[in-house]
Amino acid sequence: MEIFEAIQQKMAIAKPYITVILRKGEQYDTPDTQEFLMTQHVPYLFKLRLEGLLNITVAASGTADIKGVAIYNLTDIEQVKQLTENDPAIRAEKLCYDIMPCFGFPGDVLL
Repeated sequence: MEIFEAIQQKMAIAKPYITVILRKGEQYDTPDTQEFLMTQHVPYLFKLRLEGLLNITVAASGTADIKGVAIYNLTDIEQVKQLTENDPAIRAEKLCYDIMPCFGFPGDVLL
């Protein structure tokens, strides 16, 4: 199969998702941030994963402003905005976010 046929086949199953880019918030550089993220933010994200709302989460390491990415299995940007606003780390201003629609391929996984 030539590459363009493979692309066409894959694009035929593409599906919309919503991506949230998590960045350092105004209160990120405080002594309690890492404990707060592990005890409040991470459990919140795992709850959303268990509910089938959140497909992929990745934490970014290093000193960059970007601290993580979340890909929601939803297409309603307002619903994802509400879920993100309910994140304890957003409410505490440990993190802030950008939100955008995206497309991906069902079944893609991190290995």
